[in-house]
Amino acid sequence: MKRVCTILSVSLTLAVAGMDATTNPIDRNSWRLISFGHTRMAVPPGIVLRFTDGSYEGFAGCNGISGEYHLESDSLKLTQNPSTQLACRYISAETKFRKLLSETDSYEVRNDRLEMKSDGRPILIFAKDSDISTSDTNRTADR
Repeated sequence: MKRVCTILSVSLTLAVAGMDATTNPIDRNSWRLISFGHTRMAVPPGIVLRFTDGSYEGFAGCNGISGEYHLESDSLKLTQNPSTQLACRYISAETKFRKLLSETDSYEVRNDRLEMKSDGRPILIFAKDSDISTSDTNRTADR
């Protein structure tokens, strides 16, 4: 019995360790918002998400944002943790961004672009941004 548990434990560890960027293309990457899908709303500077091991953190325009995400095939579900509620000149864009995150049901990654989709249509489009560090996602917006 002990040997079976050890084998299962090692197998599970290897399976989790095997989930890298080839199986999860959004994990361990920073993504900068470049478009609200096909709407004409301007994207404020600095909206970014960083995904790591089933959770994400970032900056939503006025406030920090964090939560959990779940990938399965091309399905993507995001939950949001409570956050500060500071107002700034980008609050309407932040409100839209948070709403669209909650509506996301699938995704596609192509050419260093992440498209979050709802009902098959792109609603948030991000560019891979390797120059963003975790500390950069915690800055304060212009007020």
